[in-house]
Amino acid sequence: MLDFERRGHLLYSEGADARFLYFIDEGIVRISRCAENGRRQILAFRVPGDILGRPENGRYVNSAETVGPARIYRIAWPRMQQLMLIEPRLQLHLLMKAADDFRQAERRIMTLGQQNVTQRLASFILDLMRVPELFDEQQSILKLPVNRFDLADYLGTVTKSSERAFSRLEGEGFIRRITSRTIEILNVGGLRLLLHEQRHGHSDTSRL
Repeated sequence: MLDFERRGHLLYSEGADARFLYFIDEGIVRISRCAENGRRQILAFRVPGDILGRPENGRYVNSAETVGPARIYRIAWPRMQQLMLIEPRLQLHLLMKAADDFRQAERRIMTLGQQNVTQRLASFILDLMRVPELFDEQQSILKLPVNRFDLADYLGTVTKSSERAFSRLEGEGFIRRITSRTIEILNVGGLRLLLHEQRHGHSDTSRL
């Protein structure tokens, strides 16, 4: 077991030899990859119950860092392979997790390709609301696990564009920002309807 009390602890880096498989018990981990121009793209935020570190040709295909305090278990790949031979249900569990990751990746591609920045932000907020550690349903308060730079990298834009998207959601009464990392959800239905608007109908579509 690994316990981290700070943000930004690197679990593994893109291109390194894949030695361990990681299981998140508490906390959130951001998954990222660097483009050829050196720009970072955040691919996903992994939450408790997720599995990290599946290799490709013996190497990690992306990087993983904690975004705050976390409790994470790890197991060496040779040991994991031995356990999978002994327990077929473990193989099925890992296969189901891999299939779920693939579906999320497909959805992410659709989001970046078909939605404008405001819609991407609304989609991100709705996704975070499914994480009990982040969303207080009774108070309708959502804690954002990212800073404005991480958010822009995840949305595939720059910080000014993500800030404009926040301002639009506030201006239309969908959310209210309490602090830079805490928001109140005022209109869930409005956020969901926003996802179905035509992309070409908004000025923020080209500001990436």
